Amino acid sequence: MRTDDSNPIRPIGRYTRVTLAVAGILAAAAAYSEDKDGSEASQPTAELEEVTVTATGRAQSAVDVPYNLSVVTAKDLTDAGVSDLAGLARQVPGLTYLDLGPRSNGVNNGLIIRGLNGASAGINDNSPPAAESTVSTYINQTPLFSNLKITDVARVEVLRGPQGTLYGAGSVGGTIRYIFNQPDPGKFSGDLDTKISKTEGSGEPNYDVDAVLNMPITDRAAIRLSAGYENRAGVIDANSLAVYDSAGNPVLADPTDFFGSKGVFAKRADTDNSNTKYARLSGLWNVTDTLTALVTVQSQLDNAGDFSGVSIHSDELANTRYRTSPMHTQSDLYSLELTQDFGFATLTSATSYTRQILASQSDYTNYGLRFQGFYAGFPRITDYTNINYHTKQRTQEFRLVSKPGTHWDWVAGAYYTKRDQTGTIRSGIPGFAQYANAPGYPDAVAAIGPGASYADLARLTYPDATFNDDTTFQLDKRVVNPQKALYGELTRHITSRWQLTGGARFFWVKNDRSSSQVVPSEGSDGNFLAVTDSATHDHIFKVNSSYEFMPDNQVYATYAEGFRQGGANALPLVGFYASDPSLVPYKPDYSKNYEFGVKGILSHRIQYSAAAFYIHWEDLQIQIPAPISGIPTIVNGGTAVSKGIELSANAALTSQLSATLGYTLTDAHLTESFTVRAGYNGNDGDRLPGVPRQSILAALDYNQPLSWGSTPSSVDFRVDGNYRSDTNTSLNKTSANFIHLGGFAMFGASATWRREAVRVRLFVDNLTNNRGVTAADIQNDTAALTRPGSIYFIQRPRTAGIDVGYSF
Repeated sequence: MRTDDSNPIRPIGRYTRVTLAVAGILAAAAAYSEDKDGSEASQPTAELEEVTVTATGRAQSAVDVPYNLSVVTAKDLTDAGVSDLAGLARQVPGLTYLDLGPRSNGVNNGLIIRGLNGASAGINDNSPPAAESTVSTYINQTPLFSNLKITDVARVEVLRGPQGTLYGAGSVGGTIRYIFNQPDPGKFSGDLDTKISKTEGSGEPNYDVDAVLNMPITDRAAIRLSAGYENRAGVIDANSLAVYDSAGNPVLADPTDFFGSKGVFAKRADTDNSNTKYARLSGLWNVTDTLTALVTVQSQLDNAGDFSGVSIHSDELANTRYRTSPMHTQSDLYSLELTQDFGFATLTSATSYTRQILASQSDYTNYGLRFQGFYAGFPRITDYTNINYHTKQRTQEFRLVSKPGTHWDWVAGAYYTKRDQTGTIRSGIPGFAQYANAPGYPDAVAAIGPGASYADLARLTYPDATFNDDTTFQLDKRVVNPQKALYGELTRHITSRWQLTGGARFFWVKNDRSSSQVVPSEGSDGNFLAVTDSATHDHIFKVNSSYEFMPDNQVYATYAEGFRQGGANALPLVGFYASDPSLVPYKPDYSKNYEFGVKGILSHRIQYSAAAFYIHWEDLQIQIPAPISGIPTIVNGGTAVSKGIELSANAALTSQLSATLGYTLTDAHLTESFTVRAGYNGNDGDRLPGVPRQSILAALDYNQPLSWGSTPSSVDFRVDGNYRSDTNTSLNKTSANFIHLGGFAMFGASATWRREAVRVRLFVDNLTNNRGVTAADIQNDTAALTRPGSIYFIQRPRTAGIDVGYSF
């Protein structure tokens, strides 16, 4: 164990000097910009707008929240052209996103905050991960991860560090909250936006259409509808797609050699095209002056033709996989939020039901080639896996929040949720049944006699083996996961400037899992059924104190805990696929965050935040495939620490020019070695996967008023960029799916003309056309980087277009 990690106070003390220095620089900058000549009048008037958030359960200014958070407003999203999670991550300091493209972004929560990530970058690109994410996501009051189309959003709140007391399991690293615009009974309004663009390497254009309509019903009620369609043209070519006959069997390159011939391959352009359809309908009713009801129904359908992945063996926008990997996902949400003002406190009831459906097929040829001998040496292996998941979740939360008081504030709540997920994973090798049943298989003839087939030979070992179709195995899974919790936070205002907050969450978790497998080529020897159940009861705490050393400026310190639930894996313990019993149970993992920071607003023109943090992560959960069976399995991987600094500033430099700057330094690594199985091990000092040591973002916005004609208009010019340093996809060179990825920068530029209700935006994304590799999938290589399916996940190439909108 590293000696500098043994005391959590030591690294924080070292970073404190940086924090105070940044605060001093910002204060000096504000003083200089306010009166560089000794007169405030020498500078144009410029002020930052106040942003209200509800991260603590009550509405308050973002600058008053006594910990580090970022808020991306609707204007920020529009100015930057953000419409998805990948774009959002480029606008938030310290938010890392493992962008796998439209094919997998809706499946895998690739969010990382403060370096807490144990999953290999790219290894969970097909199925929902077995373990919870380290970053929880909320849509209004509903816990749900989905790669939402970010439109008609009032703001996005990004809360850094463990948020377990208020936001529960899965918040070990942080929480992201999407707050959508509510219906407005006060006016009839709407917005229509259309966008068309072209991406380098694609033969087709991209286009979007988004519409919002707000309709009052009475002076107390209104409905709001937002809907749209997005089409993303493909940019990745498939250079080695297998060709099949009308029966679905591979075409032989040499028709005269049935048992030895390779297959035939062809090319197809732009296979990774995708589209999204979404609709959101909400209704608001102010039942009385104190009771409000908000109903929301939303649905999003995503379709993608293939991974946004390129071959690791060339610089082309192409891969050499033998099959494409299409995916369809559907995410539905139904919620009812009731708010009752009792005068002394406000009670909120949040009821929701969510449903997510995933249906996909993935190229698994690398896996098939890895076990080619098991499949009779079949020379035309093109392995695929059909993956289907259906997840339902019901959630009920009651939260009582006191009105702001002189001496005391408090929040108390009760939470219940139940997740029910079923999954089916079925693999097949096209043509294998035809091959296995064909008479004359050489080894069978030698062992049995003329006309014998491989199927005849296999039945000598597995008498009830069948080869009726191309199915090689099928795995069925189910998880039923109810959770209950009681939580609260209590704040004492010791003086008008000094407050102390304590919080706690007590939770009860059950986890019932089952899995069953069928392997036709092994008969009954390939079948198993495993059922497990587990229960956890525990608690976590939070302590926070802040002091306002001058108006709108505070220094704070926080200790906060986060957790992910434990459980038991449903693994077979007898037979050929038997697992080590020690892999069945897995413990909860806990994060303990120590944080010191300073934040505020200087001269109404510079909003800044500087924080130093140290996180101890105990029993971190990672996902591995179980030996032999390959069942997704959660295991504990020892301990890790993450420590660093977070700096950000927004400045209204003049009445026309504003700037944003963010810098994050993160040192996240293991502090304990472990081995759970071959290829899945960690060493003391290994960097946590997917975590850049440094990340930087910057943006400049300039507004130029125009005097054309009698109607005022203006042009907003924007340039932005972000950089993330190098990362490792896995813990070390001996662990599965390891590649070291270099750092990269992304830049964008736009010009937006506005005249009353009309806006026209010209933009270029990925200005320098940087490939920007974020993850890789090489886990089934028989030797490192040799198989046709090994791919890098890249950023979308340079895209230029026009966006036209009209508001009314």
